[in-house]
Amino acid sequence: MVAQFTPNGNLQTFDIRNFADTLTPAKEKNKFICPNCEGHNLSIDMNTGE
Repeated sequence: MVAQFTPNGNLQTFDIRNFADTLTPAKEKNKFICPNCEGHNLSIDMNTGE
């Protein structure tokens, strides 16, 4: 999970697990295609979000 401050000073968090269902699965088990670089090695620990 990543925490960021918004321009008005509020704390906003991002958790990749909230978007895991929108990622494209790669051929390897538990790997996804990175939406940024299109690499096939994006993995997510669904317990921690890391």
